[in-house]
Amino acid sequence: MTTKYRYFVYLLSLHVIIGGLAYQLLSEKLYWFLGVEVLLLISLIIGMAFYRIFLAPADLVKRGEAALEDGDFTVKFLSSDSPEVDRIVSLYNRMVENLRLERTKAEEKHYFLQKLISSAELGIIILDHDDRIASLNPWAEKRLKFKNGSSGKKLDELNNNLAKQLAMLKINRAEVFNLPGAQRYRVEKGSFVDRGFQRSFILVQDITRDLLSAEKEAYGKVIRMMAHEVNNSNGATQSMLESLLDTKDLDAKTGQEMVAEYLPLVIERGNKMNGFMKAFARVIRLPSPELKRIDLATLLAKTGQLFKAGMRADKIELLYPNSGSPVYVAADAAQLEQVIINALTNARESLAGEKGTIRIELTERPAGFVIADNGPGIATEHTDLIFTPFFSSKPSGQGIGLTLSRDILEAHGASYDLSTDADGWTRFKVEF
Repeated sequence: MTTKYRYFVYLLSLHVIIGGLAYQLLSEKLYWFLGVEVLLLISLIIGMAFYRIFLAPADLVKRGEAALEDGDFTVKFLSSDSPEVDRIVSLYNRMVENLRLERTKAEEKHYFLQKLISSAELGIIILDHDDRIASLNPWAEKRLKFKNGSSGKKLDELNNNLAKQLAMLKINRAEVFNLPGAQRYRVEKGSFVDRGFQRSFILVQDITRDLLSAEKEAYGKVIRMMAHEVNNSNGATQSMLESLLDTKDLDAKTGQEMVAEYLPLVIERGNKMNGFMKAFARVIRLPSPELKRIDLATLLAKTGQLFKAGMRADKIELLYPNSGSPVYVAADAAQLEQVIINALTNARESLAGEKGTIRIELTERPAGFVIADNGPGIATEHTDLIFTPFFSSKPSGQGIGLTLSRDILEAHGASYDLSTDADGWTRFKVEF
């Protein structure tokens, strides 16, 4: 029985009982009886009015419940003469308006997301709670050769090599898959929460063309650089050898003098070419570091002493820490020394014979070092290229030193940076 019905029964029963008692007591007094009946009628009318006022919120709730169940957020209630009811009406109308706006925003985001997924130039595979394919965009269907009947199946149930590899991918992992036909895909698996449960999605990007373009560009740089070095060396060597062939028309003494002058130069060019090829091979075949506990302070002091005499001859002040308190790191001493030598050589060449200062600084927390110079600094247009393989801002540079340093530091898991700061000093910073 509803509250509305119980209240109606109570009100009617109360007045009927009072009317019956009045009849029993005042049946002989007609005017008093009629007066009481009139009062009871007025009371009943007032009770019905209060009935409508008291139960109006319940009626509003019922009608609002029906509208919400139908998903109709456009239904709003009008104000009444009751302040209490008006407060409920105002609250309901605000709530419905907020729900309508939120639903509109959610639908707009949903449509935008669907449009974005369908037009994206990468594969998007959304899995359900049981890791079955819930949906996939057109790119994935076409490029990954997933059939229309793939929905509802697990990845490892599909007759597709890529799908079987995707099934073994772990959440929050990104990998590159190589498929037959030189196809390469970068895949990443993530997760999101849907109705309180975790679901997964997979992004698949075809990087074949980008990798081939990058490889072609790298090959082009290597070939141009090697051709430049070989042509320069061969041109000079060939010219000197041709001059030596012409010594048959000269006297023996002059010919011997030319041989004594030219042959060392030919040998020197050959040695430089040999050194260049060794340096190039060292970059390509960098061995894995043999990590040992070394004292970074001692290594910096030792390397600084090696450069001390040469820096003094170039009128460059070299400041380096004497081996004091040890700072230990896990590193390959030989490879790390090569990084320091490359950095000092670059700093020395940046000063180009001008008076300047080079500082080697040791840092403890975190462990690392800084090699700074007050030379002309790094040009703005070269800032993003300094660690690019085979790039060099020097006319005769080969771009091998920084490439080698980068690979060594990456293998050590160290962070590094080379930049010119606001104070004019160029700093090569390394942290382990």
